[in-house]
Amino acid sequence: MLKKILFFTCFILLSICIAISALSYYFDISLFKIVADNLSLVIALVSLFLAFSTSNKNDKAKEIEYLMDLHQKILENKLIYELYIKLDSGKQIDFEENKYAVIQYLSFFDNIMVMLNYRLVRVEDVDDYFSYYFFVLVNNITVQKYLERTKEYYQKTYKLYAVLYNYRL
Repeated sequence: MLKKILFFTCFILLSICIAISALSYYFDISLFKIVADNLSLVIALVSLFLAFSTSNKNDKAKEIEYLMDLHQKILENKLIYELYIKLDSGKQIDFEENKYAVIQYLSFFDNIMVMLNYRLVRVEDVDDYFSYYFFVLVNNITVQKYLERTKEYYQKTYKLYAVLYNYRL
């Protein structure tokens, strides 16, 4: 509500500045012209700030909504979720039996790292929404052995580990 009032006030003041500016040219009063020009500049800067802050909040809301959707995808993906339940319980897993789930789970986090690289999401948000799922996966001995064998394919996983680990320090 406050932003609407500020936008409306800026609009009214800008209209007054235009009127003062027009009168100053018509009557050749330089003081009015200086006041009108400076006031117009201030109003333009305030309007720009308000537009930018509104845009940032909308972008942030979209980012959070997107992260929540991604989080929901983990829960809805039967393979990943069942593997997560096994890993979270501390049970060791048979890799051959869970191979496709592990690969899918790791691929999900590779995509998260790509989004971080392109600055589509912030590290803080990834940490809030996904770090527990990630560390449950990569701290499992069976998954670690797989990652060690296929290190060249999962460079993004190693990088994400470093990013999240260093963020938490």
